[in-house]
Amino acid sequence: MAAMLHDVGKLSTLAEETGTGAARLGPDGEEIEDIDRDVSGAKILLETEGMNVLSAIAAFEHGIKYDMSGVQRKLYGKKLNLVSMMIAISDYYDKLRRKPDFYEVGGPEKAYDRMMKLSGTFFHPDLLKNFFSVLGVYPPGTLVELDTKEVALVIQSSMLDVKRPQVEILYDETGEKYKEPKIVNLVEKDKRGQFKRSIVKSISPIDRFHPPDKYIDA
Repeated sequence: MAAMLHDVGKLSTLAEETGTGAARLGPDGEEIEDIDRDVSGAKILLETEGMNVLSAIAAFEHGIKYDMSGVQRKLYGKKLNLVSMMIAISDYYDKLRRKPDFYEVGGPEKAYDRMMKLSGTFFHPDLLKNFFSVLGVYPPGTLVELDTKEVALVIQSSMLDVKRPQVEILYDETGEKYKEPKIVNLVEKDKRGQFKRSIVKSISPIDRFHPPDKYIDA
């Protein structure tokens, strides 16, 4: 519930009315929303009957950096709440994924590199590591190009190597669709100890390459 309501402050006009909020800096130094929104969100939730206080805490804290640098605000307790730090990671990743140029600037692999550079400053190191150990660098549903020139769909992340998920190979090196797609695990190695296949890059779903209907319908 706290995760669903963490941005409820955007529904409030308090920040615009007061005009006293300080802008919060994003990882690239850009100014993002007025921190008064987070204050407003927490206030709304605290005044909502039956709402758990954790939702208000997360709404207030999720924009505060892990290392507490930058804009300082009084916290509920001495440290950031665990839930607040978890929401900060997933919320930032979600915002990257929803950018129109997501694949043009590198796709999920670039998002991974970008967030790992912020480990210990913007994000809790262990929580960030756990996030990608579950999601993988290439989340299920991502189309990828392999070093064999084949195109595959990621169907399951790997706990052994976040960059080597299980994939279903859909198209051959010429771009022709396989009549019988094959599922392979990218952690597999040949007799020489070399990986049989590796991901070169993620690709945006287009008319030529798209996930099978069985995954879309599911």
